This record gives sequence, structure tokens and C-alpha cells, in this order.
Amino acid sequence: MTSRIFIKQANLVKALSHPSRLELIHLLRSRALTVSQMAKMLGKRQAYVSQHLLILKRAKVTASTRHGKEIYYEVADPHISTVCDSLFSLVHPTPLSASPEPIVVDPVCKMKLTPSRASYTGQYNGVRYYFCGRGCIRQFKSQHGVLV
Repeated sequence: MTSRIFIKQANLVKALSHPSRLELIHLLRSRALTVSQMAKMLGKRQAYVSQHLLILKRAKVTASTRHGKEIYYEVADPHISTVCDSLFSLVHPTPLSASPEPIVVDPVCKMKLTPSRASYTGQYNGVRYYFCGRGCIRQFKSQHGVLV
């Protein structure tokens, strides 16, 4: 007989087990966002983002707050970010350095992130840019042209 705690853990892992949902948590780790903001950052339709947010909310991974007409989503518990950081470190090990990684800013949505946590990166006119999601890099390319 499976213990209830293992069932709860399995349900949490199931909710996290889609690349788009992990990407949503990545976006929400630094600030609360609306569905339309996340859709734009990821380059996905709002309905697609909403479906994944519903799964995360049912699993109590995200929480929402209404401000006027807008609903803002955020990570419900800081432990979720820790779990996702651990998963990231398992598949993308980075060497330990004496100094902390610099904070960079996505030029499109202004999200703060570290170079190792950027979903996309590219160089334009000799400057390296870091992006939180596919939608932001697409928007940058449409305005500036090809990235190296």
C-alpha cells in the first residue's frame, strides 16, 4: 500500500512533468505575471498558457491574485523554486565559481535572470543578450534582425 505522502509527491512531480510548465515556473520565480504577459514571453497562445497554469494551480504549485480585471500568477511556495533549481542543476551542471553569477536583464520583458538560467542567448552588434523565453527572443529578432 502506497503512503499518502508518496501519492502527494507523485502528483506534484506529475504537475511539473511538462517542459512548458517548468518554463512557466521559471518565469514566475522572480515576479507575478498575467497570462497575457507569460504568453508573450513564451511566444505561446494565451489558451495554451492558461491550460498549463490550471494544472499547476490544481497541484498548488502556483497561486493567483486578482487586481482589478487582471489575474496575476506566482509560485505558491518558495520550495517549488528550490525543487526546480535542483532539477535544473541535475541536467545543466555549472562549475562552482568564487564569485556569484551576474544578474542580466532580458531586453524585451526586463526580467532579471542569470546567464546560466536564460532560456535563450544571442549576440547582436557585439553585445550578448539573454532572454527568458522564446517569445522574447522572437520579438527581439523581429525588431533587430538576426542574432549570432
